[in-house]
Amino acid sequence: MWHRTIGSGPRRVVWIGGIHGDESEGITATKHLGEAFVEVSGLCKEVTLIIVEDINPDGRIHKTRGNARGVDLNRNYPAKNYKSGGSRGAKPISEPEAEALYHLLIKSDPHLVLVAHSWGRRKKGPRAFINFDGPAQGLAEEFSHHSKYPVVPSSKMHGTPGSLGSFIGIDKGIPILTIEYERGSDPQRCWEETKEAILAVIDDRNNDEHLIKSADK
Repeated sequence: MWHRTIGSGPRRVVWIGGIHGDESEGITATKHLGEAFVEVSGLCKEVTLIIVEDINPDGRIHKTRGNARGVDLNRNYPAKNYKSGGSRGAKPISEPEAEALYHLLIKSDPHLVLVAHSWGRRKKGPRAFINFDGPAQGLAEEFSHHSKYPVVPSSKMHGTPGSLGSFIGIDKGIPILTIEYERGSDPQRCWEETKEAILAVIDDRNNDEHLIKSADK
């Protein structure tokens, strides 16, 4: 699993550019995020940013949701709601890709996790939106303010047993934001629509409440 670390600040943020191989809309955001992060004055001293390019290279090559063994890498974590079998795998972190991300997250102990996904628009549903798990509503609203993507909490979506959001956000209590880009849209457009929002929640220096939580963590 390829990843790189930029900055050396006390606030730790992990960006995950892809989990499902048929959702590549975040590829440009992942490519340009490091450069954009460095360009924000003083941010490298405030934040340590870990950029994970993609945890599902096999799925990306074959444009499949799951990995080479057909397991959904967003349903393979040791969350309390995990259910074995089918596309979720025989047991939590049975897949090497999920295990690698699990260990990275446990080791880095982030204050925020951001994940790029995409979805096919439903009837009466938003074109794209920001989803959150755990204590992340304020950050989701901040993201929405900058991107105009509506906020959709996981509690209003279908069940996601064993998901990264369930494990990190609900069980571990770490804020996690899932960016649901419009499926099939131009990755450059996705980046342009969300660049300001992504940097705002990574930075978060103007939000005293979140800074206090980060300092206490």
